[in-house]
Amino acid sequence: MKSRWRAAALILIMLALLVAFRVFGPRDVPEGQPALVSITDQTFSDFQRVFNDAAETTRILVLFSPSEKRSLQGASALQATLEDFPKARLRVLVVWEPVEKTDFFAPTSDVLARISDRRAVQFWDRNRLVSQKIRAAGIPSVLRGNTIWDFLALFPPGARWDSTMPTPVLRGAPVVNVMEGLSRYLYSNSDPATNP
Repeated sequence: MKSRWRAAALILIMLALLVAFRVFGPRDVPEGQPALVSITDQTFSDFQRVFNDAAETTRILVLFSPSEKRSLQGASALQATLEDFPKARLRVLVVWEPVEKTDFFAPTSDVLARISDRRAVQFWDRNRLVSQKIRAAGIPSVLRGNTIWDFLALFPPGARWDSTMPTPVLRGAPVVNVMEGLSRYLYSNSDPATNP
C-alpha cells in the first residue's frame, strides 16, 4: 500500500515540476532573433509594422500552438525548409497562440528553438488577434473553434498589411503539408545562384 502512495506522490511531484517549468521556464528565442514579443490590442500595430517594414522581402506568416504535436512538427518542418534556402530574402513571422487547454503561457525556450532561423521574429498572441484578423480578411484556413492555427500564409514583396491583411499568394494547413509548395515558391522566386 505504501508503494502505491509513494508512486502517486512521485507522479504528483513530477506533474508539479512540469507545470512549474511551463509557468516559470525560460522564454529565450534563438540567437540572432529579436526577443519574444507579446501581441495585444495595444501592440498589434507593432506586429503590422514588423510585417510592413519587411515589404521588400517575401514574408512567411505561421500560426502555431506551443504544445500541439502537429504544430510542433510543422515548426520543425518550416525550419528545415528555411535551411534549404539560407540566402532567400525572407522575413518569417512566427505567431504562437493558445489552442490546447495546456497553452496558458508563452512558449518556453525549447519550443521557440524549433524555429532558429535568424530571419524569424517570434510572437506570443494570447488573445489570438492575428487569427481574428485572418478570419476577418476571409482567408480560408483550419479552425479549432474560432482559432486559426497550424497555418501558413506567404506574401510576396510589396504586400502591405494596412487596415486588412493582404491576400497571400500561398496559404495552407497543416503547415507540414505546405512545405512542398513553399519550397517550389522559394525556388522559383529566388536568385538561381542561391538555390539549392
